[in-house]
Amino acid sequence: MVLVVAVYAYLQYNKPHRDVAGEEASMVVQASVLFDNYVQDEAAANEKYLDQVMVVNGTVRNNETSESGSVVTLATSDDFFGIKCDFDEPVDLKSGQKVSVKGHCTGFAFDVILVKCTLQ
Repeated sequence: MVLVVAVYAYLQYNKPHRDVAGEEASMVVQASVLFDNYVQDEAAANEKYLDQVMVVNGTVRNNETSESGSVVTLATSDDFFGIKCDFDEPVDLKSGQKVSVKGHCTGFAFDVILVKCTLQ
């Protein structure tokens, strides 16, 4: 039993990373629609969006750039929370700019989280 668990853990640890940029998006959605679906019914939204590669259209609320990348928040109907798009490299986006972002949806934690994002 220990050997089976050890082999499984080894395989999971060495599993190749998902190439979101090379994957075809399964859907295109507006930022406000995505956010509202999660706020209204998180379980139903998870069934539809969780672990999907999608293109989200929206307006940049803010862009936080660091040495390791950028976190861009797309505006929604909520004044505080939105769609957090995590880029592996810094991106030059300004508040109010309309964008299309492709990313992997990892769920909802006050914001809807997209990782491995690229601009479309």
